[in-house]
Amino acid sequence: MDLEALRTFVTVVEHDSFSQGAAALRIAKSTASQRVRALEASLGSRLLRRSTRKMGLTAAGEALYARGREIVAAAREAERALTRLSDEIAGSLRVSAPVAFGRRFLGGVVARMLSAHPQVELELDLSEHDVDLIAERFDLALRVGPLSDPGLIARRVGETSHLVVGSPDYLARRGAPATPSALSEHECLLFTHQRARDTWLFTGPEGPTRVRVSGRLRANHGDALADAAIAGVGLAWLPDFIVAPAIRRGALRVVLADRCRSPSPIHLVYPDRRLRPLAVTRFAEYAREELSRRLDALARECGDAS
Repeated sequence: MDLEALRTFVTVVEHDSFSQGAAALRIAKSTASQRVRALEASLGSRLLRRSTRKMGLTAAGEALYARGREIVAAAREAERALTRLSDEIAGSLRVSAPVAFGRRFLGGVVARMLSAHPQVELELDLSEHDVDLIAERFDLALRVGPLSDPGLIARRVGETSHLVVGSPDYLARRGAPATPSALSEHECLLFTHQRARDTWLFTGPEGPTRVRVSGRLRANHGDALADAAIAGVGLAWLPDFIVAPAIRRGALRVVLADRCRSPSPIHLVYPDRRLRPLAVTRFAEYAREELSRRLDALARECGDAS
């Protein structure tokens, strides 16, 4: 049975008029009449006695109206319940981010989300690997660097810069490289999960520059490479959000600042879904606000330091 046709029939009976019933439903009188006729045809019974002066119910119409108004009332209540549910920020939320980035930027976002929305449960997965959002059922992820999956919906929220840094001790012993190509003569600290592990890509006055580098230490975490650089093991090529505190206190210095500053975009990425839960939308809003403020301050700080 067509629920809209039943709703129209009940409303017409309640108002004792096709015109007034149609007005209550905000439809044309002809539409209301067509729906009731279609309902009669589907049931094989006449429901209304129509005349120029009066409209009345047949026996079948009285029986359908008695049950139909209960069905229509239950449907209205279900619609109201669904509306309340859709307006409430609640449910579970799964978010993925790189380890170092997530540790530095998402603590405040997570705290704000959970404090403002007590019906939300949040799982934060920190990993250097790009998770499969659809297969692993993640709601959104933060990605640093070029995107590799064209099937995802991406929103750029800022950028970070990779900097070449070394400790004062290392630079005193080995000297600072004068050109990007001179990096091949230095002990370089390599990131295991970098797509081209032995190649550093820079943007400078001469345009993009690729330099093959080598070194005896590889690690799968930027903080470990930063610690090694601070200890004087070699030169590291790391995001500004990892090395900024060490630069600030003088434990690391930026080298080749005008020729080896490599910007990397930061995106929020979603599975290819048009309708997102409100919890996902709200977390993304909080993340954009936090990242915009802190990344701008970080860019100014590292720009001044170099």
